[in-house]
Amino acid sequence: MTFDEISAVAFGGVALLASGWCAWSWRDGDKESATDRDVLAWSAAQRAQQGEADGTPPGGREPAPDVAPAPPVHLATVTDITARRAA
Repeated sequence: MTFDEISAVAFGGVALLASGWCAWSWRDGDKESATDRDVLAWSAAQRAQQGEADGTPPGGREPAPDVAPAPPVHLATVTDITARRAA
């Protein structure tokens, strides 16, 4: 066997194993999708009970966060070298 043949077998085997693992990991995708749809349906039903047709909270908007404004930052006054020497 040449180096090229050995490399092809090695990389082909790795690719085959990766493809198999990927297919095995996706085996329950339909079950998870059904669960996701159930959760979304439940959430839509909850919003409908609260009168939230488009998913926004009652009152139409989300309230503003209760955050104190940041204190203003005062920067030093910029003066050139001649003004500093004159002072």
